[in-house]
Amino acid sequence: MNTLFVKIIGLVGGLLFAYCGVPQAYKTLKAKKHLGTPLDISLCIAIGSIFMYSYLTITFGFDWIITMNYLVEFVSWTVLVFYGFKK
Repeated sequence: MNTLFVKIIGLVGGLLFAYCGVPQAYKTLKAKKHLGTPLDISLCIAIGSIFMYSYLTITFGFDWIITMNYLVEFVSWTVLVFYGFKK
């Protein structure tokens, strides 16, 4: 299978997954308060993104696309965790 095609599939999938937390993180930052996103889900996704990024980096080496993808995801969900504990 074409390597570029596989990379594009991975990139698009990763971006869509990372984007899931961005709108809620933006709304939370704008409101400066917890908006009801379950803390356990936010915490699991934030921690899961660290473990998944670590696994991918150890297994396949450093990749700036994966790094940016998981950074966006981690920051988004960490905002939700922060305001979840702040409530």
